[in-house]
Amino acid sequence: MRLVSLLLLLSLSVFAQGGGPEGFKTEAQSQMQRGKYGEAIDLLNKYISAKPQVVDGYNLRGLCYEKRNQLESAVFDFRSARKVAPNNTDVQKNLERATATWYKQLNDKISGHKREIAINPNIPINYLEIGKCKKQLGEWIPAEEWYDDYLKREEPSADEVIRYTEILAKNNHIEKGEKILKRFVEKYPRDHRLWSRYGYFTMWLGKKKIAVEAFKSALALRPYFKEAQDGLEQAEDRPYIYTYYDTTTHKAGEQIKEKAVEEYAIDKYYRIVKQNPADSDTRFTLVDQLLKVNRTEEAYEQLQFLSAEFSGQDKFTILWDTVTARRERSFQIKETEYRQRLAKNPNDKEAAMNLAEIMGRQMNFDSAVVVLQKYMEGKSESEDLDVRFLLGRYAAWNYNFEGAIEQLNILLAKDPNNLQYQLFRAQVAVWTTTDQELAHQYLDNVLKSDPKNFSALLAKATLYIRERNFTEGKAKIDEATAVNPKSKEIETIQNFYDGVLALEDDRKNYEILVAARELAVGGDCPASILKYDEYFSKIKAPSKFEMVEYADVNSCALNFTKSVEIYDKLLSEEPDYDVSVLKAKATLWSGDSVSALSQFLTLVKQDTSNFEARFYLAETYEHFKEYDKAKELYEGLLVNEQDTNKISLLNKRIGWIPVATSSNIIANFPIFTRIAPVVSYYSDNQNLSYLNAGGMLELGFTTYLSLGISFGRAFLKGVSNQIINKYFTSFKAHILLYPIKNFFISVGNGNLSYQGYDKRKIEEWIVKYEKEKKISLGLRFEKTDAVMVLYSVPLVDNRYKINLYRLDGWYYFSPITKIDGHFSYFTLSDGNAANDFQLRFGRKFTNEVVAGYEYYYTNYSGKRQYYSPQNFVSHSIWGEYEYLYDDNTTFTFGGKLGYVPDNDVIIREVSAQALYKLSNYLVASAKLNLGQSYRVDSEYQYFSGFASIYWSFY
Repeated sequence: MRLVSLLLLLSLSVFAQGGGPEGFKTEAQSQMQRGKYGEAIDLLNKYISAKPQVVDGYNLRGLCYEKRNQLESAVFDFRSARKVAPNNTDVQKNLERATATWYKQLNDKISGHKREIAINPNIPINYLEIGKCKKQLGEWIPAEEWYDDYLKREEPSADEVIRYTEILAKNNHIEKGEKILKRFVEKYPRDHRLWSRYGYFTMWLGKKKIAVEAFKSALALRPYFKEAQDGLEQAEDRPYIYTYYDTTTHKAGEQIKEKAVEEYAIDKYYRIVKQNPADSDTRFTLVDQLLKVNRTEEAYEQLQFLSAEFSGQDKFTILWDTVTARRERSFQIKETEYRQRLAKNPNDKEAAMNLAEIMGRQMNFDSAVVVLQKYMEGKSESEDLDVRFLLGRYAAWNYNFEGAIEQLNILLAKDPNNLQYQLFRAQVAVWTTTDQELAHQYLDNVLKSDPKNFSALLAKATLYIRERNFTEGKAKIDEATAVNPKSKEIETIQNFYDGVLALEDDRKNYEILVAARELAVGGDCPASILKYDEYFSKIKAPSKFEMVEYADVNSCALNFTKSVEIYDKLLSEEPDYDVSVLKAKATLWSGDSVSALSQFLTLVKQDTSNFEARFYLAETYEHFKEYDKAKELYEGLLVNEQDTNKISLLNKRIGWIPVATSSNIIANFPIFTRIAPVVSYYSDNQNLSYLNAGGMLELGFTTYLSLGISFGRAFLKGVSNQIINKYFTSFKAHILLYPIKNFFISVGNGNLSYQGYDKRKIEEWIVKYEKEKKISLGLRFEKTDAVMVLYSVPLVDNRYKINLYRLDGWYYFSPITKIDGHFSYFTLSDGNAANDFQLRFGRKFTNEVVAGYEYYYTNYSGKRQYYSPQNFVSHSIWGEYEYLYDDNTTFTFGGKLGYVPDNDVIIREVSAQALYKLSNYLVASAKLNLGQSYRVDSEYQYFSGFASIYWSFY
């Protein structure tokens, strides 16, 4: 019945595949439509094996690889397809597309590694990876140069030497390759590939005797190695013939008689070395006994334990040569036997597994994988799990980790509690540095069942070391050492531990640098500077790239003088045009336009094509109001410019340039227009309310002179013995001057019409200097009605004049500490006068939060009916939180909490402000205040609101 079922399944399988190779292709296309490209590749492998001269197989498999982002395999398949059908346009398009994507990925990878080199030039892997990418791109000379840089920093593996010599052969650097190979065949004397490659390089140089010996060494290590066979034929000018003498059958008969006794001895010696792994004498005896009964592979394994201590000694060398020679002969015999069995019966499981194992023991994993894949063709996922596991192991050992994981996932789905599957899946995760949590879970399961599992202990130690958990990592190394102290893997894991531990300080320093960069990207440049300072304090010599970064962050924090100092130091060490441009820009932004102009003129003379130098030279001319020169430079930059962002920037800058000649001033008036409507409101718990709406219009006459008018309409309501409602209207004309950068003067004169009273002349004078994030200083004089300045109910229907003098400003001592405040002095027409003083100290605690202390003092010369306190003092703490909602919207929340000592009362205030930037020319803002203070022996509560729009036209 079981045989009938098997035959039925085989029949259904053949029927599903269409009865031949075309069925493989049809089913593969069906799998591709369902997105199962791995299954499609397996089917196409069979189709290509059956029809290697048909283009469809290579083309379809290339498309599958492309969908899986295995672009190198995809390109190779499309190239194979093109060889079969050179005129096929679909193949050509697929090849061009896949090649372009692959090359882009390679170039992106190169760029990434170059960035890493700029950060830390001492990491060898970055040079190696660039060399590999250049090799894949076919850029052979640069590939050799990158490999040279890699070899200066690290001893390569045998695999990398092979790749390197391929590049050298391509570049015809034969002598160089011969010297490299001579050194590495001595370092890796058991690598047949290196000996074969050494044979070719010496043969090409005419050293045929050395070449013959090299090829023979390769073939002694791996008989029938085709590359070495071909080379030997060329070196000796004759066909290659390889023979061997088999003594296995002869000796087997003699050993049967003493089998039982010798096996007993072997068991005894195994027990001894298991109990005491350091007992080398017993291990040597065990090797001798194993050889007597032809257990060659076990003898070989024991010699590997001994090699770390005894390699090079006569006793060991004799045994090693004997065992390896016998092992190779055994492999040859068995390989021939199993190949013959599989040729007769492809479903001979034992032959397939044993043949794969022989190939695996010879490190020929790719051939082992092919044998097992061929056996598994047509098998379901539930069949032959032991074969599938072996296939996964050899795939992993052949660095095909994706294929290994695919097989292991199938196995774990069928038997999720199998600790052997879990262990190997965890090892693959460790090797690929992925799925680390899964690796921990599976390794814990294995060690719970077998605490002395050597492989699991090593894998667990590796995970801990990668996670910088050095205590646990060292503990696992010690446990593994106790299990197998002689293993070479102990030395490897210990070296890994020591290396990572030694680099821990460098890693921590690099984390500080990363934090500094992240703060800079986030806009918190003052905090970024502190991190850079911390980083520089921990390293010996920062790189040029890091110093340029540091200077840039100082510019961001408006420390332009510091930036210029850094650039000067870099330029004193090595001339650099780009650094010179950066220095000139920092000089310009620091306000030293004269020096900046000289620098930019020199830079433009050195390179007339440099966009930045010419652009900022034009900006410098604008600072000197040499607008014709600036415009000429901007227009010159527009010629042949293709970048749309630069074109937009240049047109905008040209649009900002005023027409400076006197003959055109009238024709071009106004050169700009600014409109600023505003509305404000104030009310308190003493029956005063105040609403004012109006705005200002400003027209630019020249870049340093503009004219304006302002208008305001207000409503005042006060309740004393009766309700008093008053309207007033103000109108002023203004002259506004901008004589130098950051400096502003405004003069305003007009009338104030107050309901029930005659018109009154009002004046306003303002002088102000402000440098962004550094200093602001303003002086103001205003002549108006007292009720416009002093919010008090008795002033609503008592029209006193007021002359107000006010000095205000702020100053940053450092990027994170500032002082601000104001002082006002005013006189009233009733003979009263007053001082009003506020001083604040503040510090930034984060990029968003600032807080500090406030001192406030006010004093009137005499008591009046309106609010006029004497020697009123308060002490407060205050804070603000700035929230950047997006690039155009900012919210600011503030508050203060204070104390009035003379009256023993608490005062408080909260505020909220919003700023919305609709464009570079249109900004809206609003602010609300709610507070509680103290007036005339009672609690005073107030509310104020303010909203405005600033609209500029050019």
